[in-house]
Amino acid sequence: MAEGYAFDYEDEIQDDGGNGFTLVEAGDYGFTVKSFERGQFPGGKKIPACKKVTVTLELNTDQGGVPVKEDFILWSTMEWKLSGFFRAIGMKKHGEKIRLDWQGAVGRTGAARIGVRDWVGNDGQTRRSNEVEKFYDPDDAPKAQTYVEKRREEAVPTINDDDDLPF
Repeated sequence: MAEGYAFDYEDEIQDDGGNGFTLVEAGDYGFTVKSFERGQFPGGKKIPACKKVTVTLELNTDQGGVPVKEDFILWSTMEWKLSGFFRAIGMKKHGEKIRLDWQGAVGRTGAARIGVRDWVGNDGQTRRSNEVEKFYDPDDAPKAQTYVEKRREEAVPTINDDDDLPF
């Protein structure tokens, strides 16, 4: 299913395009689930055509909230990924059976390892995008420290009682 929508001949337009995409460096990030869209996976070599859900995650970065879209193909061989996502946001425990609740996921937070993927577009140009490499269980998240917190720690010097301070 193609993203977007069709215009009529006399419709109003506004979007100038521009820089609507931010690539973040690979690493561990906290995220908030912002939205989801139902769609159709067209099928491929390993998985036939079936339903999919595209979730928009907002990563906590030093650049502010950066959106990353992640597809969840609703096919049995991808159940592990669905379980990982729902565990990361606290809606599932290991071994627990749950009903998929996409609306209930919106607004929840979690942590994930984000990677950078190179791919070739239809125009032959190499492009880069972010992708989720791993969702962390809440107890396993690397201190759930966001990229912003890491940068703050690097920028703020530690002051000891022994330091000679001018005040």
